[in-house]
Amino acid sequence: MSIPRKGVLAAAGLVVVLVASGVIALASHSRRQTTARGSAGSVKGTVSPSATAAPTATATEGAAPTGQASPSPEPSPTLAASSPKLSPAPNLSPRSSSNSTGTLIPNSAATPSPNPTRTPSPSPTPSPSGLLPGEELWGPNKVSSYIFGTNDSVNYGSPNVENAASVQSYVKQGRLTLLRELFQSNMTDADIQARLNTVAATGMHCLALLDAIDNLTFMRHVVQLTAATCPMYEFGNEPDGNGVSVSTYLSDWNTDIPQLRALAPGAKFGGPASLGASGFLQSFIQGSASSGVTPDFISFHEYPCFGATSKTDCLTNRTSGAFDYDQSVIVGWEQQYLGHRVPTGITEYNFDPGGANLGAWAGDASFMFQWTELAIQRFAADGYDFATQYTSLNYSGYGALDMFNDSAPYSPKAQFWGLVDEGQKNGSGSTLVLPNPCC
Repeated sequence: MSIPRKGVLAAAGLVVVLVASGVIALASHSRRQTTARGSAGSVKGTVSPSATAAPTATATEGAAPTGQASPSPEPSPTLAASSPKLSPAPNLSPRSSSNSTGTLIPNSAATPSPNPTRTPSPSPTPSPSGLLPGEELWGPNKVSSYIFGTNDSVNYGSPNVENAASVQSYVKQGRLTLLRELFQSNMTDADIQARLNTVAATGMHCLALLDAIDNLTFMRHVVQLTAATCPMYEFGNEPDGNGVSVSTYLSDWNTDIPQLRALAPGAKFGGPASLGASGFLQSFIQGSASSGVTPDFISFHEYPCFGATSKTDCLTNRTSGAFDYDQSVIVGWEQQYLGHRVPTGITEYNFDPGGANLGAWAGDASFMFQWTELAIQRFAADGYDFATQYTSLNYSGYGALDMFNDSAPYSPKAQFWGLVDEGQKNGSGSTLVLPNPCC
Protein backbone atom coordinates (compact mmCIF):
# COMPACT_ATOMS: atom_id res chain seq x y z
CA MET A 1 0.00 0.00 0.00
CA SER A 2 1.10 3.40 -0.30
CA ILE A 3 2.08 3.40 3.20
CA PRO A 4 0.29 5.16 6.04
CA ARG A 5 -1.83 3.57 8.61
CA LYS A 6 -4.11 2.18 6.08
CA GLY A 7 -7.52 2.28 7.51
CA VAL A 8 -10.68 4.00 6.53
CA LEU A 9 -10.95 4.78 2.89
CA ALA A 10 -11.90 7.94 1.18
CA ALA A 11 -14.42 7.74 -1.56
CA ALA A 12 -11.84 8.80 -4.11
CA GLY A 13 -12.63 9.37 -7.76
CA LEU A 14 -12.66 6.20 -9.79
CA VAL A 15 -10.79 5.77 -13.01
CA VAL A 16 -12.21 3.11 -15.27
CA VAL A 17 -9.89 1.17 -17.50
CA LEU A 18 -11.42 -0.33 -20.62
CA VAL A 19 -10.03 -3.65 -21.72
CA ALA A 20 -10.49 -5.39 -25.03
CA SER A 21 -12.18 -8.30 -23.32
CA GLY A 22 -14.15 -6.39 -20.72
CA VAL A 23 -14.21 -3.51 -18.28
CA ILE A 24 -12.35 -3.23 -15.02
CA ALA A 25 -12.66 -0.40 -12.51
CA LEU A 26 -9.58 1.06 -10.92
CA ALA A 27 -9.79 3.46 -8.04
CA SER A 28 -7.56 6.48 -8.15
CA HIS A 29 -5.97 6.05 -4.79
CA SER A 30 -3.03 6.14 -2.52
CA ARG A 31 -2.93 5.12 1.05
CA ARG A 32 -0.18 7.27 2.45
CA GLN A 33 -0.32 10.57 4.24
CA THR A 34 2.98 12.05 3.09
CA THR A 35 3.57 13.55 -0.34
CA ALA A 36 7.16 12.95 -1.47
CA ARG A 37 7.35 11.95 -5.10
CA GLY A 38 7.62 8.23 -5.58
CA SER A 39 6.54 7.56 -2.04
CA ALA A 40 3.37 9.29 -1.08
CA GLY A 41 0.09 10.36 -2.46
CA SER A 42 -2.71 12.67 -1.55
CA VAL A 43 -5.88 11.68 0.19
CA LYS A 44 -8.95 12.91 -1.64
CA GLY A 45 -11.69 12.22 0.86
CA THR A 46 -12.28 10.93 4.33
CA VAL A 47 -14.60 8.67 6.21
CA SER A 48 -13.73 8.42 9.87
CA PRO A 49 -15.41 6.02 12.25
CA SER A 50 -14.57 6.06 15.90
CA ALA A 51 -10.90 5.55 16.48
CA THR A 52 -9.20 3.18 18.83
CA ALA A 53 -6.03 4.04 20.68
CA ALA A 54 -2.71 3.15 19.17
CA PRO A 55 -0.42 0.80 21.08
CA THR A 56 1.99 2.62 23.33
CA ALA A 57 5.58 2.99 22.36
CA THR A 58 6.60 1.53 25.70
CA ALA A 59 4.87 -1.80 25.22
CA THR A 60 7.16 -4.73 25.80
CA GLU A 61 7.04 -8.20 24.39
CA GLY A 62 5.24 -10.73 26.51
CA ALA A 63 5.11 -14.49 26.70
CA ALA A 64 5.20 -16.73 23.66
CA PRO A 65 2.10 -16.38 21.48
CA THR A 66 -0.75 -18.75 22.02
CA GLY A 67 -1.64 -19.13 18.34
CA GLN A 68 -5.17 -17.82 18.75
CA ALA A 69 -6.57 -15.59 16.06
CA SER A 70 -8.32 -12.59 17.52
CA PRO A 71 -9.74 -9.42 16.00
CA SER A 72 -7.70 -6.29 15.65
CA PRO A 73 -8.87 -2.80 16.59
CA GLU A 74 -11.11 -1.01 14.14
CA PRO A 75 -9.15 1.54 12.12
CA SER A 76 -9.89 5.21 11.75
CA PRO A 77 -7.29 6.83 9.50
CA THR A 78 -7.82 8.85 6.36
CA LEU A 79 -7.14 6.71 3.33
CA ALA A 80 -7.72 6.64 -0.33
CA ALA A 81 -9.48 3.94 -2.23
CA SER A 82 -8.08 0.69 -3.47
CA SER A 83 -8.65 -0.70 -6.91
CA PRO A 84 -11.86 -2.73 -6.98
CA LYS A 85 -11.87 -5.34 -9.68
CA LEU A 86 -15.43 -6.27 -10.42
CA SER A 87 -14.92 -9.03 -12.96
CA PRO A 88 -16.19 -12.54 -12.28
CA ALA A 89 -13.63 -15.28 -11.69
CA PRO A 90 -12.44 -16.98 -14.85
CA ASN A 91 -11.59 -20.67 -14.88
CA LEU A 92 -7.83 -20.60 -15.26
CA SER A 93 -5.50 -23.58 -15.28
CA PRO A 94 -2.06 -23.91 -13.59
CA ARG A 95 1.05 -22.19 -14.83
CA SER A 96 1.98 -24.94 -17.28
CA SER A 97 -0.58 -23.81 -19.87
CA SER A 98 -0.19 -21.12 -22.53
CA ASN A 99 -1.16 -17.44 -22.48
CA SER A 100 -2.56 -14.94 -24.96
CA THR A 101 -1.95 -11.24 -24.87
CA GLY A 102 -4.29 -8.68 -23.44
CA THR A 103 -4.73 -5.11 -24.64
CA LEU A 104 -5.69 -2.32 -22.27
CA ILE A 105 -6.62 1.25 -23.12
CA PRO A 106 -5.43 3.35 -20.15
CA ASN A 107 -7.20 6.14 -18.32
CA SER A 108 -10.64 6.11 -19.92
CA ALA A 109 -13.10 7.98 -17.72
CA ALA A 110 -16.50 6.39 -17.25
CA THR A 111 -18.90 5.21 -14.63
CA PRO A 112 -17.88 1.74 -13.45
CA SER A 113 -20.16 -1.13 -14.31
CA PRO A 114 -21.17 -3.06 -11.20
CA ASN A 115 -20.57 -6.48 -12.72
CA PRO A 116 -18.74 -6.24 -16.06
CA THR A 117 -18.28 -9.46 -17.96
CA ARG A 118 -15.29 -10.62 -19.92
CA THR A 119 -13.86 -13.64 -21.61
CA PRO A 120 -11.13 -15.17 -19.45
CA SER A 121 -7.63 -15.47 -20.87
CA PRO A 122 -5.54 -18.62 -20.44
CA SER A 123 -3.05 -18.72 -17.59
CA PRO A 124 0.59 -17.64 -17.96
CA THR A 125 3.43 -19.84 -19.09
CA PRO A 126 6.51 -20.24 -16.89
CA SER A 127 9.12 -17.54 -17.22
CA PRO A 128 11.97 -18.52 -19.57
CA SER A 129 14.33 -16.40 -17.50
CA GLY A 130 14.21 -18.95 -14.69
CA LEU A 131 13.49 -18.58 -11.02
CA LEU A 132 14.15 -15.54 -8.88
CA PRO A 133 17.06 -15.76 -6.42
CA GLY A 134 16.06 -18.15 -3.65
CA GLU A 135 12.73 -19.09 -5.26
CA GLU A 136 11.77 -22.77 -5.30
CA LEU A 137 8.93 -24.69 -6.91
CA TRP A 138 7.03 -26.77 -4.38
CA GLY A 139 5.02 -29.92 -4.83
CA PRO A 140 3.62 -31.63 -7.91
CA ASN A 141 1.92 -28.41 -9.04
CA LYS A 142 5.23 -26.50 -9.08
CA VAL A 143 3.92 -23.73 -6.83
CA SER A 144 6.36 -20.89 -6.26
CA SER A 145 7.68 -20.79 -2.71
CA TYR A 146 7.58 -17.00 -2.88
CA ILE A 147 3.77 -16.73 -2.83
CA PHE A 148 4.01 -17.22 0.94
CA GLY A 149 5.44 -13.78 1.73
CA THR A 150 4.60 -10.68 3.72
CA ASN A 151 5.60 -7.03 4.21
CA ASP A 152 7.61 -5.11 6.78
CA SER A 153 6.15 -1.67 6.15
CA VAL A 154 6.17 1.67 7.96
CA ASN A 155 6.17 1.12 11.71
CA TYR A 156 3.24 3.03 13.14
CA GLY A 157 3.58 1.53 16.59
CA SER A 158 5.75 -0.55 18.83
CA PRO A 159 6.24 -3.44 19.15
CA ASN A 160 6.50 -4.39 15.51
CA VAL A 161 7.95 -7.21 13.48
CA GLU A 162 11.43 -5.74 13.87
CA ASN A 163 11.49 -5.98 17.66
CA ALA A 164 8.93 -8.65 18.59
CA ALA A 165 11.01 -11.83 18.84
CA SER A 166 7.95 -14.05 19.25
CA VAL A 167 6.50 -12.75 15.96
CA GLN A 168 9.80 -13.38 14.18
CA SER A 169 9.83 -16.89 15.62
CA TYR A 170 6.32 -17.62 14.41
CA VAL A 171 7.13 -16.38 10.91
CA LYS A 172 10.22 -18.55 10.81
CA GLN A 173 8.41 -21.65 12.09
CA GLY A 174 5.59 -21.01 9.63
CA ARG A 175 8.15 -21.13 6.80
CA LEU A 176 7.06 -17.87 5.24
CA THR A 177 9.54 -17.16 2.52
CA LEU A 178 9.73 -13.62 1.14
CA LEU A 179 9.89 -10.41 3.18
CA ARG A 180 9.33 -7.14 1.35
CA GLU A 181 11.40 -4.62 3.29
CA LEU A 182 10.67 -0.92 2.92
CA PHE A 183 13.61 1.50 2.64
CA GLN A 184 12.70 5.20 2.75
CA SER A 185 15.01 8.20 2.48
CA ASN A 186 14.34 9.29 6.06
CA MET A 187 15.88 6.09 7.41
CA THR A 188 19.24 6.01 9.13
CA ASP A 189 21.82 3.28 8.65
CA ALA A 190 20.66 1.86 11.98
CA ASP A 191 17.09 1.69 10.66
CA ILE A 192 18.31 -0.10 7.55
CA GLN A 193 20.32 -2.56 9.62
CA ALA A 194 17.31 -3.29 11.85
CA ARG A 195 15.39 -4.40 8.77
CA LEU A 196 18.25 -6.58 7.59
CA ASN A 197 18.33 -8.13 11.06
CA THR A 198 14.61 -8.88 10.71
CA VAL A 199 15.24 -10.72 7.47
CA ALA A 200 17.85 -12.85 9.22
CA ALA A 201 15.71 -13.48 12.32
CA THR A 202 12.72 -14.66 10.27
CA GLY A 203 14.78 -16.84 7.94
CA MET A 204 13.13 -15.20 4.94
CA HIS A 205 14.49 -13.93 1.65
CA CYS A 206 14.63 -10.17 1.11
CA LEU A 207 12.82 -8.10 -1.48
CA ALA A 208 13.96 -4.51 -0.95
CA LEU A 209 11.52 -1.71 -1.77
CA LEU A 210 13.42 1.39 -2.90
CA ASP A 211 10.77 3.93 -2.00
CA ALA A 212 12.65 7.06 -3.06
CA ILE A 213 12.86 6.97 -6.83
CA ASP A 214 13.72 10.67 -7.01
CA ASN A 215 16.75 10.20 -4.73
CA LEU A 216 19.40 8.22 -6.56
CA THR A 217 22.03 8.97 -3.90
CA PHE A 218 19.92 7.31 -1.22
CA MET A 219 19.04 4.33 -3.41
CA ARG A 220 22.71 3.78 -4.22
CA HIS A 221 23.47 3.88 -0.51
CA VAL A 222 20.75 1.34 0.27
CA VAL A 223 21.92 -1.04 -2.43
CA GLN A 224 25.48 -0.80 -1.15
CA LEU A 225 24.37 -1.59 2.41
CA THR A 226 21.92 -4.36 1.53
CA ALA A 227 23.33 -6.15 -1.51
CA ALA A 228 24.76 -8.99 0.57
CA THR A 229 21.29 -9.71 2.00
CA CYS A 230 18.75 -8.51 -0.57
CA PRO A 231 19.01 -10.05 -4.05
CA MET A 232 15.90 -8.27 -5.39
CA TYR A 233 14.96 -4.58 -5.55
CA GLU A 234 11.60 -3.02 -6.34
CA PHE A 235 11.77 0.45 -7.85
CA GLY A 236 9.16 2.68 -6.20
CA ASN A 237 5.75 2.08 -4.68
CA GLU A 238 2.43 2.77 -6.39
CA PRO A 239 3.72 5.63 -8.53
CA ASP A 240 0.42 5.77 -10.39
CA GLY A 241 -1.40 6.38 -7.12
CA ASN A 242 1.10 8.97 -5.96
CA GLY A 243 1.02 11.53 -8.75
CA VAL A 244 4.03 10.22 -10.67
CA SER A 245 3.47 10.13 -14.42
CA VAL A 246 4.59 7.12 -16.39
CA SER A 247 6.98 9.32 -18.38
CA THR A 248 8.64 10.52 -15.16
CA TYR A 249 8.81 6.99 -13.77
CA LEU A 250 10.34 5.68 -17.01
CA SER A 251 12.86 8.52 -17.08
CA ASP A 252 13.96 7.72 -13.53
CA TRP A 253 13.99 3.99 -14.31
CA ASN A 254 16.10 4.39 -17.45
CA THR A 255 18.58 6.65 -15.66
CA ASP A 256 18.83 4.94 -12.28
CA ILE A 257 18.50 1.21 -12.90
CA PRO A 258 21.75 0.83 -14.92
CA GLN A 259 23.65 2.56 -12.10
CA LEU A 260 22.03 0.42 -9.42
CA ARG A 261 22.66 -2.74 -11.41
CA ALA A 262 26.32 -1.82 -11.59
CA LEU A 263 26.45 -1.79 -7.78
CA ALA A 264 24.79 -5.22 -7.48
CA PRO A 265 25.40 -7.12 -10.73
CA GLY A 266 23.77 -10.30 -9.49
CA ALA A 267 20.60 -8.65 -8.17
CA LYS A 268 17.20 -8.44 -9.85
CA PHE A 269 15.46 -5.10 -10.35
CA GLY A 270 11.77 -4.66 -11.10
CA GLY A 271 8.61 -2.71 -10.56
CA PRO A 272 6.49 -0.68 -10.86
CA ALA A 273 4.32 -1.85 -7.92
CA SER A 274 1.35 -0.32 -9.71
CA LEU A 275 -2.33 -0.44 -8.82
CA GLY A 276 -3.40 -3.62 -10.55
CA ALA A 277 -3.31 -4.22 -14.30
CA SER A 278 -3.37 -0.52 -15.07
CA GLY A 279 -2.56 1.55 -18.12
CA PHE A 280 0.46 2.80 -16.17
CA LEU A 281 1.83 -0.72 -15.91
CA GLN A 282 1.17 -1.44 -19.57
CA SER A 283 2.96 1.77 -20.58
CA PHE A 284 5.88 0.93 -18.30
CA ILE A 285 6.37 -2.48 -19.90
CA GLN A 286 6.10 -0.97 -23.38
CA GLY A 287 8.43 1.93 -22.53
CA SER A 288 11.07 -0.27 -20.91
CA ALA A 289 11.04 -2.52 -23.96
CA SER A 290 11.64 0.52 -26.16
CA SER A 291 14.51 1.84 -24.02
CA GLY A 292 16.16 -1.54 -23.59
CA VAL A 293 16.30 -1.13 -19.80
CA THR A 294 13.93 -4.00 -19.17
CA PRO A 295 12.73 -5.24 -15.77
CA ASP A 296 13.83 -8.51 -14.23
CA PHE A 297 10.37 -8.85 -12.69
CA ILE A 298 7.01 -7.10 -12.76
CA SER A 299 5.09 -6.21 -9.58
CA PHE A 300 1.65 -4.81 -8.84
CA HIS A 301 -0.82 -4.39 -5.94
CA GLU A 302 -4.38 -5.54 -5.50
CA TYR A 303 -7.07 -5.16 -2.80
CA PRO A 304 -10.03 -6.76 -4.57
CA CYS A 305 -12.85 -6.31 -2.06
CA PHE A 306 -12.83 -2.55 -1.66
CA GLY A 307 -16.46 -1.59 -2.11
CA ALA A 308 -17.76 -5.14 -1.70
CA THR A 309 -21.34 -5.23 -0.52
CA SER A 310 -20.88 -8.30 1.67
CA LYS A 311 -18.36 -10.96 2.63
CA THR A 312 -20.08 -13.29 0.20
CA ASP A 313 -19.65 -10.71 -2.56
CA CYS A 314 -15.97 -10.45 -1.64
CA LEU A 315 -15.38 -14.20 -1.63
CA THR A 316 -17.62 -15.18 -4.53
CA ASN A 317 -17.58 -12.30 -7.01
CA ARG A 318 -14.43 -10.28 -6.56
CA THR A 319 -11.34 -12.01 -5.25
CA SER A 320 -10.67 -14.76 -7.78
CA GLY A 321 -11.62 -12.60 -10.74
CA ALA A 322 -9.31 -9.77 -9.73
CA PHE A 323 -6.25 -11.92 -9.06
CA ASP A 324 -6.79 -14.09 -12.15
CA TYR A 325 -7.36 -11.08 -14.37
CA ASP A 326 -4.34 -9.08 -13.21
CA GLN A 327 -1.85 -11.87 -13.77
CA SER A 328 -3.24 -12.97 -17.11
CA VAL A 329 -3.39 -9.48 -18.63
CA ILE A 330 0.02 -8.39 -17.31
CA VAL A 331 1.75 -11.51 -18.60
CA GLY A 332 0.05 -10.86 -21.93
CA TRP A 333 1.65 -7.40 -22.04
CA GLU A 334 5.04 -8.89 -21.23
CA GLN A 335 4.73 -11.27 -24.13
CA GLN A 336 3.43 -8.52 -26.41
CA TYR A 337 6.16 -5.96 -25.69
CA LEU A 338 9.11 -7.93 -24.27
CA GLY A 339 8.58 -11.06 -26.32
CA HIS A 340 8.55 -13.33 -23.29
CA ARG A 341 7.30 -13.60 -19.76
CA VAL A 342 9.31 -12.33 -16.79
CA PRO A 343 8.68 -13.29 -13.14
CA THR A 344 5.44 -11.57 -12.17
CA GLY A 345 3.66 -11.15 -8.87
CA ILE A 346 1.94 -9.04 -6.26
CA THR A 347 3.86 -7.16 -3.58
CA GLU A 348 0.86 -5.90 -1.62
CA TYR A 349 -2.46 -7.61 -1.20
CA ASN A 350 -5.23 -7.91 1.31
CA PHE A 351 -8.98 -8.00 0.97
CA ASP A 352 -9.36 -4.21 1.49
CA PRO A 353 -6.85 -1.33 1.82
CA GLY A 354 -8.90 0.71 4.25
CA GLY A 355 -12.53 0.87 3.26
CA ALA A 356 -15.58 0.95 5.44
CA ASN A 357 -15.50 -2.84 5.82
CA LEU A 358 -11.88 -3.18 6.91
CA GLY A 359 -12.21 -3.07 10.68
CA ALA A 360 -15.26 -5.30 11.04
CA TRP A 361 -14.31 -7.89 8.45
CA ALA A 362 -10.66 -8.09 9.51
CA GLY A 363 -11.92 -9.00 12.97
CA ASP A 364 -13.85 -11.99 11.61
CA ALA A 365 -11.35 -14.83 11.94
CA SER A 366 -13.38 -17.28 9.86
CA PHE A 367 -13.71 -14.83 6.97
CA MET A 368 -10.01 -13.85 7.05
CA PHE A 369 -8.87 -17.47 7.07
CA GLN A 370 -11.17 -18.36 4.18
CA TRP A 371 -10.24 -15.27 2.17
CA THR A 372 -6.49 -15.78 2.66
CA GLU A 373 -6.66 -19.42 1.58
CA LEU A 374 -8.66 -18.40 -1.50
CA ALA A 375 -6.06 -15.77 -2.41
CA ILE A 376 -3.16 -18.22 -2.09
CA GLN A 377 -5.03 -20.81 -4.12
CA ARG A 378 -5.50 -18.30 -6.94
CA PHE A 379 -1.82 -17.28 -6.83
CA ALA A 380 -0.84 -20.95 -7.12
CA ALA A 381 -3.29 -21.71 -9.92
CA ASP A 382 -2.39 -18.59 -11.91
CA GLY A 383 1.37 -19.10 -11.70
CA TYR A 384 2.26 -16.06 -9.60
CA ASP A 385 6.00 -15.96 -8.95
CA PHE A 386 5.67 -14.05 -5.69
CA ALA A 387 3.04 -12.61 -3.37
CA THR A 388 3.61 -10.61 -0.19
CA GLN A 389 0.65 -10.09 2.13
CA TYR A 390 0.16 -6.61 3.57
CA THR A 391 1.33 -6.65 6.35
CA SER A 392 3.09 -8.56 9.18
CA LEU A 393 3.08 -6.40 12.33
CA ASN A 394 3.43 -2.65 11.72
CA TYR A 395 0.12 -1.37 13.15
CA SER A 396 -1.15 -0.80 9.62
CA GLY A 397 -4.81 0.10 9.36
CA TYR A 398 -4.59 0.63 13.11
CA GLY A 399 -3.74 -3.05 13.34
CA ALA A 400 -6.54 -4.31 11.09
CA LEU A 401 -4.16 -5.14 8.21
CA ASP A 402 -1.56 -6.87 10.40
CA MET A 403 -1.53 -10.66 10.65
CA PHE A 404 -0.35 -10.52 14.28
CA ASN A 405 -2.08 -8.87 17.19
CA ASP A 406 -0.48 -5.63 18.32
CA SER A 407 -0.62 -6.31 22.06
CA ALA A 408 1.03 -8.99 24.19
CA PRO A 409 1.45 -11.82 23.53
CA TYR A 410 1.32 -10.69 19.86
CA SER A 411 -0.41 -13.88 18.81
CA PRO A 412 -1.02 -14.79 15.17
CA LYS A 413 -4.34 -13.89 13.62
CA ALA A 414 -6.32 -15.90 11.09
CA GLN A 415 -4.47 -14.54 8.06
CA PHE A 416 -1.17 -15.93 9.33
CA TRP A 417 -2.75 -19.34 9.87
CA GLY A 418 -4.21 -19.25 6.38
CA LEU A 419 -0.75 -18.68 4.92
CA VAL A 420 0.75 -21.43 7.05
CA ASP A 421 -2.01 -23.91 6.20
CA GLU A 422 -1.74 -23.32 2.46
CA GLY A 423 2.05 -23.49 2.70
CA GLN A 424 1.88 -26.85 4.43
CA LYS A 425 -0.51 -28.19 1.78
CA ASN A 426 1.98 -27.16 -0.92
CA GLY A 427 5.12 -28.53 0.73
CA SER A 428 6.55 -25.73 2.91
CA GLY A 429 7.68 -28.20 5.53
CA SER A 430 6.33 -26.12 8.42
CA THR A 431 5.44 -28.21 11.45
CA LEU A 432 3.32 -25.57 13.17
CA VAL A 433 0.01 -26.97 14.35
CA LEU A 434 -3.00 -24.77 13.68
CA PRO A 435 -4.93 -23.92 16.85
CA ASN A 436 -8.11 -25.89 17.42
CA PRO A 437 -10.53 -24.28 17.07
CA CYS A 438 -8.71 -22.07 14.65
CA CYS A 439 -10.64 -19.91 12.29
